[in-house]
Amino acid sequence: LTTKALRVLGLRAYKPSKNADSKLKKIKYGLLASILIAASVSPLWTDRLVEIEPFKTSITFYFVRYWPFTLWAVLAVVSSVFIYKGYCRYLCPLGAALAVLGNLRRFDWIARRVQCGAPCQLCKNSCAYDAIESKGRIQYSECFQCLDCVSIYHNDTLCAPLIIAKRAGRKHASAQQPHNLIATTGR
Repeated sequence: LTTKALRVLGLRAYKPSKNADSKLKKIKYGLLASILIAASVSPLWTDRLVEIEPFKTSITFYFVRYWPFTLWAVLAVVSSVFIYKGYCRYLCPLGAALAVLGNLRRFDWIARRVQCGAPCQLCKNSCAYDAIESKGRIQYSECFQCLDCVSIYHNDTLCAPLIIAKRAGRKHASAQQPHNLIATTGR
């Protein structure tokens, strides 16, 4: 909703450079490691570290919390106004755990074509999460499973390889049609 509000106001979200983006994405893995280490050493510290999840404040306790927790939840939401899904992409330890599991998959389940990435870049440029490499390969560890690329992949008005195949099919079909179209009456 915050991103939509930004668009309504005609503002654009900040997009970090590739270098900054890759460094910021490492923070969530550090937070996950800290929580896992704390879980094996100290239940008290585990309880403190899981407070990184700000939405526990808003959903579980209905904002009946001390002001630092509420402030943290508000800052996490507001960060998404300025950086698309900022908390999810850079700070969420659950997202880090899911990213690790995403790397343990047995197959690439999102279909790609040979032309994806070269010459077509539509999916890469449309991916708000920057989870598609310039060569068209999907980084499952950063993919949020929004399936926008899948909808482009199957759309013959958006996907360049499908558009080209559709045009070639029309040319091929019109070349096979007889040029003399005289209606027959059956006599």
